[in-house]
Amino acid sequence: MAKKADKINKPIQTQILFWTKVAVMVDLGAPLFSCVEKAFETTDDPNLLQAISMWILENKDRDAYEGLTPLSEALDAFVDFFPPFIISALQAAEGTRTRQNVYRLLVEYLEKERQYGS
Repeated sequence: MAKKADKINKPIQTQILFWTKVAVMVDLGAPLFSCVEKAFETTDDPNLLQAISMWILENKDRDAYEGLTPLSEALDAFVDFFPPFIISALQAAEGTRTRQNVYRLLVEYLEKERQYGS
C-alpha cells in the first residue's frame, strides 16, 4: 500500500518543490521567465521537464516581464500531470497583480492534495 501512495505523491511532491522555488524567486522580484527557468534546471521529472521546456523555448527571446506566452497554456497540454485546479488558478492570475501570490497558493493546494488525497 505504501508503494501506491508513494507513486501518487511523487508527481505532487515534484510540483510542490517546483512551485515553491518559483514562488520564492517571484517574491524576491525576479521576472517570471527567470524563476521558471531556474526551477526547471533543478527538476528531473520527465513530465515537468517536457511541459516547462516547451514554454521556455517558446519564450526564450521574449521580454522577461511582458509578452510571455501564458504558462497555463503550456501546462494545459499535460492535464494528466497538472491538476485542472493548477491550470485554472494560473489562468485566473495571469495578467493580474495577484500573479505573485498564485504560486504560493499552488504550493498550499498541492500540500493539502498530498496530505488528504484527491
